[in-house]
Amino acid sequence: MSSQTVCAIALAARDAGGSVITSTYNDLSHRIGLSDPDAGNWSFSYNALGELIDQTDARSVI
Repeated sequence: MSSQTVCAIALAARDAGGSVITSTYNDLSHRIGLSDPDAGNWSFSYNALGELIDQTDARSVI
């Protein structure tokens, strides 16, 4: 039996206007999420090789 630990890292930056933009990364350092007050929330998915296979914006456009 094996177990896997998933570790996510969130990094935030503040722009000149005071808005906070946050990027979330998985344990393989792939960005899996982006939260931006202007652009909305984005999500990113990868295949088993670590290649980006889709990104979805705040309007659910792939």
